[in-house]
Amino acid sequence: MKINITTRDLELTDEVSEYVDKRLELVKKVLPGHKDGSAQCDVVLVRETEHHQTGEIYTAEMRLKSGPLDAFVKASESTILAAIDVAKDDLLRSMKNTRNKKATLWKKGAQRIKKMMRYLKF
Repeated sequence: MKINITTRDLELTDEVSEYVDKRLELVKKVLPGHKDGSAQCDVVLVRETEHHQTGEIYTAEMRLKSGPLDAFVKASESTILAAIDVAKDDLLRSMKNTRNKKATLWKKGAQRIKKMMRYLKF
């Protein structure tokens, strides 16, 4: 999986870069198609100061593209590391929900076909 890290109003340190890589390891494991290298994760780290909230607020945005899967999450926290953690958790939740929706649609379609087959005479 290819990881692109972009920052705005923030200097990217080796510590933050390694932290992002470490946190996205779990995402790599559960991601379909991660072994062929087609997956891409764009991470945007932003420090927001001119907002309605006081103090420094950090935002982490993650967009994951892998075949038919396209997920986007955004998280804001008081520290950059906490924002990365929350965004990673939201990304995993989004991936799980997408997988569950596809399975549900498959089952519903199969049930409808079975219902139609009941009335056919062979």
